[in-house]
Amino acid sequence: MTEPETEPTNAIDVIVVGTDGSSDAQAAVAFVAGFARQLGCRVLLAHAVGLLENIDPDGATGPAPSMRELAETLIDTDWAEPLRKAGVDFETVVEDGPPVLVLPRLAAAHRAGLIAVASHGRGQASVLPLGSTAHGLVQSSETPVVVIPVRG
Repeated sequence: MTEPETEPTNAIDVIVVGTDGSSDAQAAVAFVAGFARQLGCRVLLAHAVGLLENIDPDGATGPAPSMRELAETLIDTDWAEPLRKAGVDFETVVEDGPPVLVLPRLAAAHRAGLIAVASHGRGQASVLPLGSTAHGLVQSSETPVVVIPVRG
């Protein structure tokens, strides 16, 4: 019997966490902050600039600079605060596209071992067990996904 050249590892070195700044998303960021501190891993805090943020009231399409700039400011300040408080190594990124495509792409690019999201994001009713982003990620992501449930 031949021994494997390297032992398989289940270590998680990077976690991608998606946020839209909602209270539920921020609860997911806080959960990931504590989890990452325990594991000693790095966090990539990500926001996907989605369709509604890409609609210009004057009819032009593409990322609306003011919305993107606001997201870039918020992700670096308020939205990252739980990670900063936990003292974990993190970086932030704002990418164009739907989160169900952006988050797995970022996970692959950063070799993340886990994607984390809230069960529901901004503007999603919690009548269903999962919002569209969480549901889409669970259905399609090749990277394992943890969904943090909405409380209340």
